[in-house]
Amino acid sequence: MFRAVALLSMLVLAACAGANIPTATPPVLVQLIDFWKPVNGTLNPGDTQGWLFAGKANDAIRLHALSPAGDTVLILQSADGVTLAQSETIEVTLPADGTYTVLVHSAAGGQYELGLGYTDRPNPADYTPTPLPVTVAVPTPTPPYYARLGTKIEPIRSSETLSGDLQSADEHHVYTFDGVARQIANITLRRVSGTLDPVIQLFDVNGIEIASDDDTGGNLSALLRNIHLPADGTYSIVVSGHGFTGSYEVGLSISLQAVPITPTYIIQPPATREIEILTPTMAAANGTDLEDHIPVVANIGPGGANRFIVHATAGEIITIGVSPAGSGLRPKIEVYDPDGAQVATATAANSEADGDALVSALVTSSTGGYQVFVTGEDNSSGSFVVSYGTGVSRQDVRRGNITVDQTANGDIARRGLRDVWSLYLNTGDVISAAVSPSDAAFDPVLELTAPDGSLVSQDDNSGGGRASLITSALAPVSGLYHLRVTAAGGFGSGSYAIVWHYINLAATVTPQPGSIPILTFTDSITPGTYQFYTFQGSAGQQVEIRVVAKPGGDFDPVAALVGLDGQVIAEADDEGDDLNPRFTTFLPADGTYRVRVNGYLTGGDFTLTVKALFPAG
Repeated sequence: MFRAVALLSMLVLAACAGANIPTATPPVLVQLIDFWKPVNGTLNPGDTQGWLFAGKANDAIRLHALSPAGDTVLILQSADGVTLAQSETIEVTLPADGTYTVLVHSAAGGQYELGLGYTDRPNPADYTPTPLPVTVAVPTPTPPYYARLGTKIEPIRSSETLSGDLQSADEHHVYTFDGVARQIANITLRRVSGTLDPVIQLFDVNGIEIASDDDTGGNLSALLRNIHLPADGTYSIVVSGHGFTGSYEVGLSISLQAVPITPTYIIQPPATREIEILTPTMAAANGTDLEDHIPVVANIGPGGANRFIVHATAGEIITIGVSPAGSGLRPKIEVYDPDGAQVATATAANSEADGDALVSALVTSSTGGYQVFVTGEDNSSGSFVVSYGTGVSRQDVRRGNITVDQTANGDIARRGLRDVWSLYLNTGDVISAAVSPSDAAFDPVLELTAPDGSLVSQDDNSGGGRASLITSALAPVSGLYHLRVTAAGGFGSGSYAIVWHYINLAATVTPQPGSIPILTFTDSITPGTYQFYTFQGSAGQQVEIRVVAKPGGDFDPVAALVGLDGQVIAEADDEGDDLNPRFTTFLPADGTYRVRVNGYLTGGDFTLTVKALFPAG
């Protein structure tokens, strides 16, 4: 025992003599380190610690440390105290058999993890070091391809969320992080303000795009889930706004385990009649963007003013309303266009909306952000609910599910509200629906919308008098549909009766597989061009690829799946009588795939989706 302690003490003194680093205190030898077995330690600021290992002549070794501060310096010394290498990461061939010393130094101090391995042979345990919380790998040199990707902002660490601002339409921001092969990355990107439509692209250590996304996160948010990193090195996250500007937040999470995701299965909802009025529970701050038919609650003091933003395109019809939320507020609305000119004003007194201030059916003159100022007349104050919607309504009241052939009763309580009833339909179902007003002055309009929100059918007075009647409507896909009831032109309110009926019940179909979105892009293409979209897949995975052209245009899209070798695996043009291609296929290997989109002698706007499919269970 005495001889071992003496030997360690001699090695420490020899190591100190050869080290070219500052030390606040003499280095302390902790213990031995073995190959492929990472060790952990803690340093006080400016301290140095030493580790011993036995090596043989011509061993090709690699030493690497992870630390929160990222300023760790390693010094490798031979048994006689000669410094063989000093760097952030050391790769060297040992000159002789013997015992070697590794000195670990950090000016900032803190926890670290030290790994020792060979560069010319695999790890027998196939080990991937587990980073410490908030630990980042030592940065590698800046890759040469940044210039073509965009403006380098800063490194991003796991479990970190950073903010940025895209100030021009073609601006791209680049965030880098160090990854290790077989680690799994999850990346989120969401809009905070402005009009930008967030887009993520992930590039590997060689500057090759391995994954991308536009809208998978929902609500104009991009999301890359469970991306397997193929190699050690520096990866690049590229953030862009799809031609728009504004502020954003980008977040990164790296782990060794995939985040569990439950596939979505299409099932018929239970028959309920619950009423859900979309009233939020959290207060909205000044400058909050309003979302279509989704209300927010806020508060105003005497003489105060609250500002909200509505994003609209030129020629769009919008409706904006403010309702006192159990307070004595007498609301007033002022609306200003993107150029700062006032385009509308309303008060509770002139809106005929039972105490609400309502700007109804405003036709927008230009594209951009419209500012909505809410004040209280005569210094009145209190809580209120503000909402906006496209068309002549501004806020949804969810009435729950409506059963076939059973009459339900509803009520548009105030101007600008829209009742929403839910019903499940299968592909090929044909139905009729009718609404009859109970009040003499109420003129209802009835709409049937598909699961994606697109309009299937609409009617005002085909049922005779002011009654609405959709005589026949075909369900294009299986899913949850909605019958929406509003007041014609946005005028008036009142009660009504609503009923729907099957004209043709589609044959029972095989249960739909569950699905998980992998990639979602809303984009446009010019005639005669190809565009490519990347996603990561695994061997044996079944995927569905679909391109849907924007309604109302003449775009005839074509889609193809391109494999790892650049060859087309599968492609489609039309699906039956539908010009929108959709196909499923199994992926042959792990890696990055590309979806190629073009138009058949046409161009236009479209939405691309790639989903992983799972058998119905």
